[in-house]
Amino acid sequence: MQFSKFSFTNNKKTYLLILIIILFSGILGNHIHETYTNQPFSIETAKPNRTVVANLFTVGYDLNDLALEPGEVIDIVLINSVGTDHSFVLSNPFNSIYQYKNNYGEIVLRILATTEGLDNVICELPGHEGLHANFIIAN
Repeated sequence: MQFSKFSFTNNKKTYLLILIIILFSGILGNHIHETYTNQPFSIETAKPNRTVVANLFTVGYDLNDLALEPGEVIDIVLINSVGTDHSFVLSNPFNSIYQYKNNYGEIVLRILATTEGLDNVICELPGHEGLHANFIIAN
């Protein structure tokens, strides 16, 4: 078996075809696609679906029948909380909570419910063990 000697002149058509393919792929491939930019979700700026009012002293009783749907954002306004310090957390790490004070100085808990099941909101400050409530997340 004998191999022919490689030369550019013998393969002009092949090189021309490769050059055309490269040029067209560059022309067709160099265009802009509109891409979806996935912005991180911020519970702080999220608009709540509804607002629930609960008395700070009877929060467990007031929120006893609270039910949320997955994906729902609610604000819980704690009346009688002006001038008090609290630090509320959720027992389920997949749900989110953001605590702030409204214009009247009342504590507001913004909760994003993501996973179905039972969750608890608890004040983690020492001596505040009685400040807790349970709620259900379900469709």
